[in-house]
Amino acid sequence: MESWLDDACINYWQSQANYVWCFPDAPERVAEHLQKNGFLVRPKNYNDQVGLRITIGTVEQMRRLIDVWERLLE
Repeated sequence: MESWLDDACINYWQSQANYVWCFPDAPERVAEHLQKNGFLVRPKNYNDQVGLRITIGTVEQMRRLIDVWERLLE
């Protein structure tokens, strides 16, 4: 997930936990799109910046999340 975020130029905090916190453009739009496609994504505000808390799943689940997110970016 982190390597894809790097490639997509999306800021994030590196994590050792079961989630990643990232800061895409239009986070509410990204969250809505991912939620509609069955992903557990939570928009969170931190220091006046909205980020997304994305729970890390299996490799297959994360590949699917990236595929769904990339469709939004097209």
